Amino acid sequence: MLCARCKKKPAQFLIKNIVDNQVSEAHLCLDCAHGAAQESVAPALAGLLSLLGGAAPAPREKAPAKCASCGLRWTDFRKTGFLGCPACYDCFAVPLKGVLQEMQGAVRHSGKRPARSSADLRGRLDAALKSENYEEAARLRDLIRKGRAA
Repeated sequence: MLCARCKKKPAQFLIKNIVDNQVSEAHLCLDCAHGAAQESVAPALAGLLSLLGGAAPAPREKAPAKCASCGLRWTDFRKTGFLGCPACYDCFAVPLKGVLQEMQGAVRHSGKRPARSSADLRGRLDAALKSENYEEAARLRDLIRKGRAA
């Protein structure tokens, strides 16, 4: 089967789009699939396709040779995906931003933060029980059960 976009190379990927319960399919070659991934909101797919032999991802700044604290090399991180110590985050800050941008589409977390931990609430509950403040203890107990904080 030939690529649905360029109609020259054999199709290697099946791209499915689901919009409003309508499914559309496209059989694409590696180059066209890479282009489609860069046009869409899936930067991680573009990175994956580049690893499979497509066009190279956007160039990143050169990383320092190794972490001064633990000796981890950037190439070792790229192989394993694990940093060696807290100093690695500072040492490899610039190239890590490129990796995060490529994988997740953003470098800043935009989710919710927990309002207050249940351990903090449990400590306040224990204190309320010791001081025999049962109304406050009941309120805190209910908050812990609901899984949210005051």
